[in-house]
Amino acid sequence: MNKFYKKISLLFLGGCVLSACKKESKEEAVVFPLTFHMEGQEITPGVRLFTKDGEINDPGKIANFVKYHYYFQIPPITSNTKFPFLSFSSKNQAEFLYDSSQPLLDVVKKNNRFLFTSTKEKIWGDQGATKGLFKHQHLRKIPNYELYYRKEMSVAYGDYKMLKFPHVRYFISRRIGNNIIEAHGNINNEINELFISTLRDNDTLAYTTYNTIGISVNNTSN
Repeated sequence: MNKFYKKISLLFLGGCVLSACKKESKEEAVVFPLTFHMEGQEITPGVRLFTKDGEINDPGKIANFVKYHYYFQIPPITSNTKFPFLSFSSKNQAEFLYDSSQPLLDVVKKNNRFLFTSTKEKIWGDQGATKGLFKHQHLRKIPNYELYYRKEMSVAYGDYKMLKFPHVRYFISRRIGNNIIEAHGNINNEINELFISTLRDNDTLAYTTYNTIGISVNNTSN
């Protein structure tokens, strides 16, 4: 009986090693540099609006809020706007081509998720209004100041043929000390749902989401 189980264990182990080798061989077959073109968008309709009491679902209140915040209107991408926007120089490094000021990005791939982190830090200027708002943040506090150094982070899901980049258009108003701090923008990231529970009196969070689609223009075998 012990010999039987030993044989089964060896077969299972061999299968795992073979599977890992196939996966590694598959990824090694990707030819770098690898460029992605912007191909379109997937829109999630509607704006989500939150206060300390939870989510506001009243369409009238949401419409009234959106009326004064034009950046929740997302311009569509058409077939005439395809352009190269991301290039992998290797599986560990990439750069966004639409912004020449962007530094190189370190890439960490885990299953179907790609995390991009800038190799340089910048001073974070919103004084903490969005601290903790996004799932992917790289912050380092500046000693003796209520400011941080930040490395830009982006995320995508997919593979070396097609990637979906989640975007968040957001507005946040928070009381920080004795001040009301507002911040808004459009970021390739994801909302940290746990942040909502930190909203206090007079705080407001609103956001809408969409995906941009990137297609590889290089031939790969995966």
